[in-house]
Amino acid sequence: MYKRQCPPEVESGKPYDPFKLDVWQLASSLHKFKSKIPAIDETLAAMTDDDPVFLLSAQQALDRLGQIVASMPPESLLFEPEGAFKFKSTN
Repeated sequence: MYKRQCPPEVESGKPYDPFKLDVWQLASSLHKFKSKIPAIDETLAAMTDDDPVFLLSAQQALDRLGQIVASMPPESLLFEPEGAFKFKSTN
């Protein structure tokens, strides 16, 4: 039995865009990730919109994330991961 969360359009039984489902699944996998950068968190949320009409395509998500990162100074992208993505030292 499939244990992952399913996008709403799959459960509806209606035709859907499988490429947008890939975007939805990727963003759903990152649901515990908080970037500390509101625009990135908003884009990840848009990648899991319940309405397939508003769900981002892979290109739209890539373009948005690329624009956000390109507009930031490199040092602002350096921050300690939190939650599920916090790495433990092996020392």
